[in-house]
Amino acid sequence: MDNVMKDICPICKKRKKQKHFNAKYCKPCAIERRKRPLGKLTKIQERKALSMAGKVYRDEIAKKIGTSKANFTRWIRQHPEINFNALRYPENVVKEVCEYYAEHGKIKTQKKYPNVKVRSIVERYLKNLGYAPRQTPWTDKQLMMLVKMAGIISMKKQAEYFNRPNAHKGSIQSAWMKKFGRGGSSVNGLSWYIARHYADYCCPVLQTRFWVQRKTRSKIQYESARMLVLWVDLAKHMSDDIPEHLKAGIRALAKFQKWAHGNNVRKNIIKMIKEIEYGEKCTGKA
Repeated sequence: MDNVMKDICPICKKRKKQKHFNAKYCKPCAIERRKRPLGKLTKIQERKALSMAGKVYRDEIAKKIGTSKANFTRWIRQHPEINFNALRYPENVVKEVCEYYAEHGKIKTQKKYPNVKVRSIVERYLKNLGYAPRQTPWTDKQLMMLVKMAGIISMKKQAEYFNRPNAHKGSIQSAWMKKFGRGGSSVNGLSWYIARHYADYCCPVLQTRFWVQRKTRSKIQYESARMLVLWVDLAKHMSDDIPEHLKAGIRALAKFQKWAHGNNVRKNIIKMIKEIEYGEKCTGKA
């Protein structure tokens, strides 16, 4: 049994050592050691380093214990359970900040602790200390509804519809960037300013309150609504002179829109606008 254990690699403890009289490791571990050598400290150096952990910078510790910065960095890498960060906050400060953040949120916590990096503490320690996140994760059903309302329903009304804790209209834009990696303004169609180059004169337009702009004309302020051309409408009213690859792309997006909203896309979207944007109760099936 002892002879068998001697042939096993001491690092991975799974594979056998290489077939060489002086081999210490298996081949994958030997290659890894050439790239990232192990750091070695004496017992006295280890005791001195541990006594200064979290209080002194790493470069200064290496100088005081009489070793190189590279060797000390390699040794630290082998002991991830020891925190050598000299800039770490005391445990009582971390606990106090996390407790206050869990109850009051980010803005109030930053005001109460102006000399502390709240985000660094929260992202690193909040979950480890057992505090629940201040925001609930997006469900698949909510994400699907997010796609349906993209570019059609205003951000404010979307936030009111989902009614997520401590979340306002900025959370909708944040969800798109985090979950989909892009904005959602063109998911359900193109604005008329762009679509007019690809559509014929009979193409219908949908008026939305998404990205409503306030404009001034002759000292009178008025709101300019966003005019949207749905993909299904654009697919039926494409100009004959646009390239074939653009036509194929528009048809594919129209097919996706039918999958998301159902066969009666325009009717379902108008119903959704009335119910969510304007709060009207619509009866009957769309």
